[in-house]
Amino acid sequence: MQNNTLNELLIIGNGFDLQCKLKTKYTDFFSKKYGIDFLTEKYIEKFPEQTVIQCKQKAIDFFINVFKEKLYNLNVEKFIQSNSDSYGYLINYFKQIFRQNFSDFEPTLTNWDIIFISSYVLMSNSDKFQWVDIEKMIFKTVTIVFKNKKEIFSLIVKSN
Repeated sequence: MQNNTLNELLIIGNGFDLQCKLKTKYTDFFSKKYGIDFLTEKYIEKFPEQTVIQCKQKAIDFFINVFKEKLYNLNVEKFIQSNSDSYGYLINYFKQIFRQNFSDFEPTLTNWDIIFISSYVLMSNSDKFQWVDIEKMIFKTVTIVFKNKKEIFSLIVKSN
């Protein structure tokens, strides 16, 4: 008996997932992880006459405003000088923000999440479309630390 199995090789390129309408962009990942999708659903329930796009924009605006206010009120210099476990503190601080402002939603956060959220919230509007460029965001954040806050960075290094 002969085996008539046909072997085929299918080569797909970058963007195939998007062409198939899969939600696999970084924006999709972060929107789900950080509660933007959750907030959008809440706004859709609250404002059924508005489009999904309008509700998502409301969710993004709310997210940015909440975190911007909290980040501006955080005295980083004083905090780092007085707290040896600053990383754990920041994660707990951000979780507390989520609990207070996004009822029924609390993400699992890492130190990188703190950087991503902070960078997104504090970026100028002209950079917003690029917030999902992870490498660029890390580069910008580290550059800001080296340029403007050398003494804070040296405190972190010395404490480790």
